[in-house]
Amino acid sequence: MMQGKPVYILQPNPKATLSGGYIYNQRIWKELKVLVEECYLVNWDDDFPFPSDRTIIECDKWLQNTHTGAVLIIDSLIPGTIPDLLKKYKHKYSYVALMHLPLSLNPDIDGQNKKNIAFYESVALQCTDHIVVTSERTYDYLMQSGVENKPVSIIPPGTDPVKINRQYPANPVNLLSVSHILPHKRQMDIIEALSALTNYPWTLTICGDTNIKPQYYEELLKLVSKHNLEKRIIFEGKVEHDELTTYYSRADLFIHASEYETYGMVVAEAISHKLPMITSDFGGLFGSGSPVAALIYEPGNIRQLQGCLKKLFDKPDAYKQLVDGYNENSFQLPDWRESAQKMYKLLNQ
Repeated sequence: MMQGKPVYILQPNPKATLSGGYIYNQRIWKELKVLVEECYLVNWDDDFPFPSDRTIIECDKWLQNTHTGAVLIIDSLIPGTIPDLLKKYKHKYSYVALMHLPLSLNPDIDGQNKKNIAFYESVALQCTDHIVVTSERTYDYLMQSGVENKPVSIIPPGTDPVKINRQYPANPVNLLSVSHILPHKRQMDIIEALSALTNYPWTLTICGDTNIKPQYYEELLKLVSKHNLEKRIIFEGKVEHDELTTYYSRADLFIHASEYETYGMVVAEAISHKLPMITSDFGGLFGSGSPVAALIYEPGNIRQLQGCLKKLFDKPDAYKQLVDGYNENSFQLPDWRESAQKMYKLLNQ
């Protein structure tokens, strides 16, 4: 596919907030630059997945004027919104759709918008030469959606190697949750579960951008106040990705309550830091089975989450079992170089 051609990774402008998808794009780009002579990360306008007429015109100009024969790796926020443009320039480029999260699965899109996007996304994917997904869960979804006639490769995110000599307490005290403050991340469930466990000496730190859905953040603050937990639950706000390792290292237990993830990069990072966890059964990273170092519960089931927390607070042996999961097993997570090499190999097919 590539054979000396330039490679462009196309994504909407991330503005101030970096999601897991944007981090993936940046890290793959940085590693591919070592392997590919010409490799560029291009930010289109920031109004995807609902681009304005002006944005579509600008995209048309870019596609018209860019190097014929180039390979375009297109972020999943884009294809389902410009299928006509992709069809128009199909003769000019090789397309690789990078489907972090198909728009038809996006929890922030609903109603008729979701139905329309699902249709246009399927049209756009038929224009591609290859599709890349980050997990088995997304692979299975696309196979059920009628793209079985297109080659699909699974290239999961990488993790950075971490050297850590962690000292574990008898029971977890310092709890950590990392994700953007959004309704489908379900931080509210964590607060509700902990509100009935105030007789235990825990504190919870929540790292994540509070400005994406400020109304939801206000609801969380009100819930914290309702249960008089202001001194025990701390919202750190947006934390730069490079600074998160400090939070992982200080914590005794990681809690992830999301109702849906295609992969779960923050969970992989917690694993790389050998951090025991309670996580919802969101699929993605854990699609093929439960890790030894986690208790898993049904997404949205606050009672189950509360039971998992109480078990670890009450029973040192239960927490030690999670700790021993790291001591007895080597979790083989890919690093970013491995993920980029898989992408490079795909581009050279």
